[in-house]
Amino acid sequence: MVIFPTATRTTAQTGDSQRNTGPNPYKGVRVRVVSTAVSDTPSVTMTIQGYDEAAAEWYTILASAAITGTATTVYRVHPSLTAVANSIAQDTIPALWRIITTVGNADPLSYSINADPMYYGEESEEGFRRQATPDDPDSPGPKGH
Repeated sequence: MVIFPTATRTTAQTGDSQRNTGPNPYKGVRVRVVSTAVSDTPSVTMTIQGYDEAAAEWYTILASAAITGTATTVYRVHPSLTAVANSIAQDTIPALWRIITTVGNADPLSYSINADPMYYGEESEEGFRRQATPDDPDSPGPKGH
């Protein structure tokens, strides 16, 4: 899913809230940040947040280190992964989550942010994209996968 399409930005951004509900909610998410055009010395931080309904507030699941140049960086949240500061969180994605960016200065950075659900913790595309279907015996979900 596209969280932020490619554009040059100089201000903080708040992505739309994402719902992780239904018959087969995913356990994690893989977020890909692609920064392409750099002017001066930009600094942007990407944060994955969950929503705590009881407290009625957003909390940080994973915050990246500052993104300051052109790069493609992948961040992951999943309970089966080993945590790595600023890039992997050993956690689950709650029913409501979002991505925000904060800026360290007003220098422009062109970037896009995309997210893919993770049903398993493995690195295969199957683990990111497969969804349960009631008639598929190989489907992830309540059949023991």
